[in-house]
Amino acid sequence: SVSAFLLNRSSDLEIDKDITIDGNGTTVSGEKAYRILTIADGVTVTISNLTFKNGNADIGAAILTYADSLTISACNFIGNDPINGSALNIQEGNVIVDQNSLFENNTATEYGGAIYVNAGASLTVNGARFKNNTATYGGAIYSEGNLDVNDATFTENTASEGGGAIAICGDVVYIIDASTFTGNKAYSDVSGTCVAGGAIYSEGTSVGTIANSLFTENKADSDYYANGGAIKVQFGGTATIENTTFADNEAAQNGGAISVQANVDENCEVFINNCTFIGNEAPAGGAISALQNVGKSIVIVKDSNFTENAAGVGGAIYFDDLSEVEITGTEFTSNIADNGGAIYALGDLEITESIFNANEAAEDGGAIYASAKYTDLNVKIDGSTFIENTAADAGGAVAVFETGNYQLTYDIDDCEFDGNIVTPIEDREICVAGGAFYTEGATVGTIANSLFTENKADSDYYANGGAIKVQFGGTATIENTTFADNEAAQNGGAISVQANVDENCEVFINNCTFIGNEAPAGGAISALQNVGKSIVIVKDSNFTENAAGVGGAIYFDDLSEVEITGTEFTSNIADNGGAIYALGDLTVKESNFTENVAVEEGGA
Repeated sequence: SVSAFLLNRSSDLEIDKDITIDGNGTTVSGEKAYRILTIADGVTVTISNLTFKNGNADIGAAILTYADSLTISACNFIGNDPINGSALNIQEGNVIVDQNSLFENNTATEYGGAIYVNAGASLTVNGARFKNNTATYGGAIYSEGNLDVNDATFTENTASEGGGAIAICGDVVYIIDASTFTGNKAYSDVSGTCVAGGAIYSEGTSVGTIANSLFTENKADSDYYANGGAIKVQFGGTATIENTTFADNEAAQNGGAISVQANVDENCEVFINNCTFIGNEAPAGGAISALQNVGKSIVIVKDSNFTENAAGVGGAIYFDDLSEVEITGTEFTSNIADNGGAIYALGDLEITESIFNANEAAEDGGAIYASAKYTDLNVKIDGSTFIENTAADAGGAVAVFETGNYQLTYDIDDCEFDGNIVTPIEDREICVAGGAFYTEGATVGTIANSLFTENKADSDYYANGGAIKVQFGGTATIENTTFADNEAAQNGGAISVQANVDENCEVFINNCTFIGNEAPAGGAISALQNVGKSIVIVKDSNFTENAAGVGGAIYFDDLSEVEITGTEFTSNIADNGGAIYALGDLTVKESNFTENVAVEEGGA
């Protein structure tokens, strides 16, 4: 009788008692003129095997529900056009949508093209499909109430401001599991419009989990400001994202896959565990961006993979000055950017037991770029490996900068740098420096218990520091570290030190080994001046079989100073100064020189 009424009426039906409706495949239409069904509060309703089509109302074009409990199974919602919000509008109670229900071509002017969930209500979705739904926020679903989505698919849904598929707002608990998001977008062609979250947008103090899901070809696009090609977490809240893949997502500004942004007075935390990011793109943060708005954005990444992501800055990850990023057990492979092939850091960065392989920067920092532009900055890298990363200007693997107003401190421990290179693009005549590591400005740092092998600074014009370049001020302590077979085309096969015009540069080298490094000047170490003075103090170290034109082990010029204590020089070779070539003050104490060779003058 209910199905018959639905088929033969000219206004909506109101249900005000407990009932079960099986439509047996019936299609009911609102004729683009009225709502199809209203459900009163205090009742329990089950609806199955019905298609709701062409409903029209201010809210809830197909169904407006206040029910204590509503279950919708194997139903279709097609072409419903609410004026303000949703084909299915949930004002109160708990709603379950399951058994392959379909929401397609529903359009809302404001919130939730397919489903709207009011604050205090809740929605559970099991195995439903959402396709080509449209709204301002939440192309498919807009929720101010708790949300649980399982095994659902979201395809080509669109929001003109936030959340192409899902928008979540307020103090909400949400779980999204085993779901697929493909080709959704937050998009506006209205000039000056901010958009965010091509697939999911979360705003406010929500707490959410996204797990075991797939995000592909989602997009945030606007000519003004577009963040989070797949996901935007904004203005507070906490999100955990795990066992999820992000592929080929794109944002017009920040965060090709994920963008995180704190509020003025609330931090925002995102935990990313065992996720894969491949082929995502954005101008800043090809995969992830973390932004601040007085509050702090905190991103913690564990056991994840970033491959072939691309950006202008931060091929995989970009974050600004009031953000913090911690990375553990993660691999970065073949990511690319102008600066920071894998990571561009303006805030504190901590990396543990991670691998950076074949990342590339067109300018500085083949794997990592860090700069204290706007705040003091700490960079800590522990137990990590850098292999065959490339930069065209400085820092084949890592480049860190202090710009004059803030302090940058770095601590690198138990790391390996192998086969990294800095070399110009397309035969440009530029200076390049730091095949593996480059530091510029008044930075203070320590490199300890590490290994540098076969790194290279290469240019026809000027190339210094095959492994490390310390430049334009700053203090570095390098200890318990081995440099083997590194090479520079001009100065400092392993390490090059160069002062600034008005700032000295000091490098302390303790208990290190240099073997088989090469350069025209300073096979292992060079110290250069630029009005300011370069000071190198070497203790308890070994230099073996290093080679150069001048200074087989060490070369330093006239405004530089070198002090050497308790150090062994063995079988180093040069045209002049088999071990050391000195143009500035040299002090040597309690050291041994054995079988060093000069083709011309000064065997040792």
